[in-house]
Amino acid sequence: MFTTKLLLLALGCASGLFVGIFFSNELKKKKCFYEELAIFIDEILGDLGFRQNGIRTVALNYANESKSYLKNVLEEYAANPNVVPAFLFLSGNERVTVKDFFSNLGKTDIVTQRSELENIKPKIQELRNTYKTKHEKKGAMYIKLGLLAGLAVGILLL
Repeated sequence: MFTTKLLLLALGCASGLFVGIFFSNELKKKKCFYEELAIFIDEILGDLGFRQNGIRTVALNYANESKSYLKNVLEEYAANPNVVPAFLFLSGNERVTVKDFFSNLGKTDIVTQRSELENIKPKIQELRNTYKTKHEKKGAMYIKLGLLAGLAVGILLL
């Protein structure tokens, strides 16, 4: 009887913990996406200033190093730059900003492209900093609250 109660308590804690991790991962996914997008913009600016290999080449090379959702986006862009992905995990304004970035990427001359990248870079860095802060504050909170809620459910089941 005691082991059954202990098992119910452990299951409640585990399920609450998984729910907390689920909500925390959404913030982590956005944080990683914007961090890698900011680095990708720097890579493009570096390429435009020195090597001039082309944005598609830079995108494919950076896709090999990327670990977030940006990897899929860059692989699709390198294959077909006219198709802009949906970015369903982003909110409305964020989605518009990132879609505009990818739809304008590689469509103009070097000078104009550089100025467009310099204009969008602060917006991406602001989004990166916002999600970094949110993940630091709320990510751990979601996990802790999930664990506590699971513990409460486990205690109520006893």
